[in-house]
Amino acid sequence: MFQIRYIYITDYFYKIYLRFLRPPYYSLKRAIIVPLSNFKFFIRYRHQKIKFNKNDSYILFYNGVLNGGTYTFAQNFFNENTDSQFLIIRPAFNEPGCKFFVLEDLFLKNAVVLKENDILKLCKFITIKGIIVNSLVYFNDIYKTIDLILEQIRFSKAFLTVCFHDYFSLCPNMNLEKNNGELCYKNCCFEKTCRSYFFEPYRKINHYEWKKYWRKLLVEANELRVFSMSSAQIVSSFYSIPIDCFSIKPHSMSYFKSEKIKLFNIDSLHIGIIGYIDREIKGLNVVHDFLNFAEKHKILVSVIGMYLYHVLMSKYIKICGVYKPEDLRPLIEDNGINVVLFPSVCPETFSYVVSELMQLGVPIVCFDYGAQAEKIRGYERGMICSSQNPEEIIKCAKDLFRRLKYNK
Repeated sequence: MFQIRYIYITDYFYKIYLRFLRPPYYSLKRAIIVPLSNFKFFIRYRHQKIKFNKNDSYILFYNGVLNGGTYTFAQNFFNENTDSQFLIIRPAFNEPGCKFFVLEDLFLKNAVVLKENDILKLCKFITIKGIIVNSLVYFNDIYKTIDLILEQIRFSKAFLTVCFHDYFSLCPNMNLEKNNGELCYKNCCFEKTCRSYFFEPYRKINHYEWKKYWRKLLVEANELRVFSMSSAQIVSSFYSIPIDCFSIKPHSMSYFKSEKIKLFNIDSLHIGIIGYIDREIKGLNVVHDFLNFAEKHKILVSVIGMYLYHVLMSKYIKICGVYKPEDLRPLIEDNGINVVLFPSVCPETFSYVVSELMQLGVPIVCFDYGAQAEKIRGYERGMICSSQNPEEIIKCAKDLFRRLKYNK
């Protein structure tokens, strides 16, 4: 049986210890030195423990603290693989130089905080049959985390899968955005405009070293899993990896049970804007300009999902707020929406929202980026808008509405 216990002390106490109590340091070798601001976080785990048996076989699942599509994939993956035992490894907290990990047993619903060396000891004690790198976003020391994964691979010979839910492996600016609206993956060198989007722990990193470490991980991987052809092409061009080395597996949509909408409102154009619109790269400025234009020209618009800007609702503009997937069809039908704008201006790696809308048979306008454009090109009720100008968006929406009305 494998067990580890720690003493949690604040960094403030540790400084006093060094100043007045002096060495020997070995008396605190089982201690975790915690920043005072994060002490409450660690206290949650003080009575928690996980017991491991020698014969147990696990899949290690590296999962950064994220939501959205990455989180949805993880939950669906666990639900579809209930016969496997998962140990989830995630960063303990978002502090530069953090050396601690949270290890969570998915089956026991229990978690402990571990140091890097103790994770290695644990991995030598149990049997690891697979390692899945779902996301390393928010892991503070990426280089040490990659070295940890490679060390686990060396002694376990486990099957390594690396997933591309974003482009973090290319650049810490994981959506590849720049201040001028361009994308940075073609000639990314961590320039100032790109670096301004980095999380705090990554702002001083070197472009060549970042690429070198990630390449080491990708070379060792047994499976490079992407969720669209466009993602494979972007990563392939950046790392010069042959396209046939990628495993293209679109996300499962089994969670989305809604059937196609059979009757649309065909009396007048009503545009829906759907998505998590919380920043520029997700279309925040595009939507802001579009709503002003729609109000001025008396065009009906309903926004479904997170929208960061405050908007006064009017006769023509309605903000519906955050929704659950099962509520999407009723919201579209009740509001009389007949064309949807997907406003993201970054290359999505899959886009659950677009997939849900296609399953409902809704006419969709999007911009020419990533997986969303790849999907819309093969969708008979879709149109790719070449400009983010409100007039061009309206033109595309009207064309789709005429198509819908004519086919009706």
